[in-house]
Amino acid sequence: MFHSLYIILQNGTCVFTRHYRKSRVDDQLLSGFISALGNFSREALGSNLQSIKLQSGEQLSILKYQYAPIIGIVIADPRDHPSLISTILNRILQDFTEEFRKEITANDPKLVGLTQKFNKNIDEILKGKVSTRSPLKMILGNIISFSLMILIAILMIRGIVRFSPLLETNLAGFPTINFSDGIDPNEFMALQTITGTTTGILLLMLLGLFFLPSILSGYIAGSEKRGILNAILLSSITGGLLFLGGRIAEGQFGDLNIFWWFIIFSPLIIFIAIVCGYYGGHLKVKHKLWPLEKT
Repeated sequence: MFHSLYIILQNGTCVFTRHYRKSRVDDQLLSGFISALGNFSREALGSNLQSIKLQSGEQLSILKYQYAPIIGIVIADPRDHPSLISTILNRILQDFTEEFRKEITANDPKLVGLTQKFNKNIDEILKGKVSTRSPLKMILGNIISFSLMILIAILMIRGIVRFSPLLETNLAGFPTINFSDGIDPNEFMALQTITGTTTGILLLMLLGLFFLPSILSGYIAGSEKRGILNAILLSSITGGLLFLGGRIAEGQFGDLNIFWWFIIFSPLIIFIAIVCGYYGGHLKVKHKLWPLEKT
């Protein structure tokens, strides 16, 4: 979340400020300091100043609006994504220019007194751009994701039941394998085909179960770190439930126990879940600001 927002003219005059946390810094002093830093950066280094990392961890983002002689400055939470800050700040400067284009062009000294009504525009721009991150949301993310996994599993089972007659028809032509007299090449090829088909189907099922739910879990959790943690928890809970389900249904489906297939493929499944959880959290960070912490 933004801690402070400044809009200054290119001559260094601060024409708008908005603080979401108490600030002891003089607005004109800060704007003049940033303007001087920007001029030094352009003159000495040949490049515009875009951001400053503060010792407290906060980031100070600076954006020069290309359609008007104004500069926006934001002091934001260090966890907020720079591209999101830049996008929001560009929108703020665009609206500010449209609202006060005449005064900006004429360099009207009354501009400072007029701009406080712009607070409503700021609130409208930030509406829906802030999302809370809490342990409750992590739990909610896992609940929703696990529900999605159950739905995907039901759809997969229905698909298997629907296409099982076709699979049985295709397997009917395979020779009966008798291990007592050795394995001839045809029997060996049949065994390879059956094993490969079964393994492939189970692997696709397990990966399909974790792909979208892990992304969703990470997105709801709200950050890359939380997304990874949720992915690990989701994988662990699923493994535990598969183990309990396998013990309860032991012997009802022959020798098939999906828990052991889960264990075999668990390194790949957990890796996919972590990557997807990280990606889901990253999507949230890129689209939503962190809330302002209470002080």
